[in-house]
Amino acid sequence: ERRVLADEILALAERIGIRELEALGRHWRIYDLLEAGSTAEARAEHEALARLAEQLRQPLYRHFARGWDVVWAQMSGRVAEAERLAREAHELGQRAQARDADTIYAAQLLTLRRREDRLAEYVSTVEQFVERHPALVAWRAVLPLAHLLNGEREEGAAAFEELAEDDFAAVPQDLFWFTAMCVLGEACSHLGDAARARTLHARLLPYRDRMVQVTQAACFGSAERFLGLLAATFGDMDAASEHFEAALALNARRGVLPLIPFIRVEYAQRLLARNQGSDGERARALLVTAYQEAEAAGITMLVARLKPLLDATGAVA
Repeated sequence: ERRVLADEILALAERIGIRELEALGRHWRIYDLLEAGSTAEARAEHEALARLAEQLRQPLYRHFARGWDVVWAQMSGRVAEAERLAREAHELGQRAQARDADTIYAAQLLTLRRREDRLAEYVSTVEQFVERHPALVAWRAVLPLAHLLNGEREEGAAAFEELAEDDFAAVPQDLFWFTAMCVLGEACSHLGDAARARTLHARLLPYRDRMVQVTQAACFGSAERFLGLLAATFGDMDAASEHFEAALALNARRGVLPLIPFIRVEYAQRLLARNQGSDGERARALLVTAYQEAEAAGITMLVARLKPLLDATGAVA
């Protein structure tokens, strides 16, 4: 439905000759195409937006275009470039007085810090945004995960419970519902809440083919990863394996490369926990490949975390 609306905006912009409306339509169409997993189409749309933004020479549309540059850099694992582009996008957003410039910039940085396993350092930052923007449930959904990654289980459980009551009724079914529910799914897996995991899995399963997109801030990759975490949490490892295998394939095909070694590790850990049949062999293969990918990509945090896992399983990188 959103893609149809974006097409209508573009058709209207062409008919009445308002190029600013065309820029806005292309901006939102990129979001929709990425969530739908149509990465190549989204890139082509971004190229059109970037050309139009330069012609219009207005900070707001240049802010939009530069924001998508950040997403592509983040999806490709170009961290230093993504940080530089994020600063440029933020400056343009401030010049344009875009009301979401600060929140998008924070989300961009948090995504990059998560790649370095440093999300826990930003608990206070997330808390500040929750206090300033209580209506933005996507930020409230990040808070339980930040607490949990910081070793604050009690605080994480309490923050999760606030949104999980009455089958997650506190999460409005708006543009950000899907992203918020997927992030809550990851927190749920850390908590080991099997009942809530079943609820979240059932709610998200119809959208398994989608990508988890955070406006022009970041792409969290295939929803299959979150479904795999949830299925493993309520004990259906066969379903979890199917989801994890799909997540690896879809993220590779759609160009979300930095996530792949992390997914391999999550998958391997859950296979080792079940430890049936060929689970050990598959887990070792996943860990070895993840180690090689992390080393090649310079993800030093993940390399360090993988070394004891490889030793414990007898795998050789």
